[in-house]
Amino acid sequence: MKKNILVLLSMGLLLFLQGCNFANPMNYFKSADSSRLEETSEEATKEETSKSSNSSVINTNETSATSEGETTESTEAEVNTESSLLVYSIGNAVNTESNSLTLEDKNYSVNYANYDISNVNALETTDLIKIETAINENLASNNYVIVVTSTQTCEELSYFLNLTLSSENKIAVISTEILDNKYALVDSDITNYLSQLTTSELSGNILTAKIGDSLENVSTNPVSNENKIDITDLKDLSYVSIVYDYLGNDGSILEKAISNSDGIILVTTNKSGEVSETANEIINSNYSGVPVIIVSANENTDLSNYHTPTQSRILLSLALAKGANMDEIKDYFTTY
Repeated sequence: MKKNILVLLSMGLLLFLQGCNFANPMNYFKSADSSRLEETSEEATKEETSKSSNSSVINTNETSATSEGETTESTEAEVNTESSLLVYSIGNAVNTESNSLTLEDKNYSVNYANYDISNVNALETTDLIKIETAINENLASNNYVIVVTSTQTCEELSYFLNLTLSSENKIAVISTEILDNKYALVDSDITNYLSQLTTSELSGNILTAKIGDSLENVSTNPVSNENKIDITDLKDLSYVSIVYDYLGNDGSILEKAISNSDGIILVTTNKSGEVSETANEIINSNYSGVPVIIVSANENTDLSNYHTPTQSRILLSLALAKGANMDEIKDYFTTY
């Protein structure tokens, strides 16, 4: 009896499906699913066409609407525009090739350039001018710059840029060691220093740090953009020697330096800042007119614009190359 009932039910279901033109019920579901996909595709095409038709709107976050009346753009998306960072290395490449990074919901493209020199620890004064020129040419297409150099040349390069390179944005000069012919600078370091550049409240536009340390002003007297020294007419700097004075100095090195240099930086190790009697006699008998600048090896915290021996050498080299006389040289060391 049960078997007969099942047969009758099966026949009835078959007649019902045939009457509804459902020869294969799965065809209905396939047909319905196909129609849904076509409708969705058409709606997506309309939406994409609507988006792309307005060229004044750029949304870098590309989100989809989830319901009627819900906007797909936010204030965050509108400000999430792309900026660019130049990583400019001296001689060696850096140990990263990442082309982009995101910082505080803002995208940055990362560009790389290199100053070609065989010995990164032996920059000449002509190299300083060429590096400044190259960085200056890249400022128009990059919002920020990180210069990577060796520890031995960092102070000279950063101070020279502090004197000459004008920039509305801050520039970092980072010194680091060299491993396997590459600077030990990785993605996290680049992100770290870019973050410091974008948030720094330091007064100077050229900042410096040894890798792993925080950025700081290059000198105690950062140079403002309006006071930068124009070097567009210079091919090289004047030759200036650094000579150390000390107890028992016979003065022979100082005499030789005066006869072979355009200027002298005489460094005294005396805490009072005074030079030895021998050095004083040589300076007073210097009839060649070679300028001698006396600086202390010990930083004088009483001076608002103390110059290290290296900084003094760069500044005097630059002043002499610009044709400064003694009175003007005094102004250079007072102003800068």
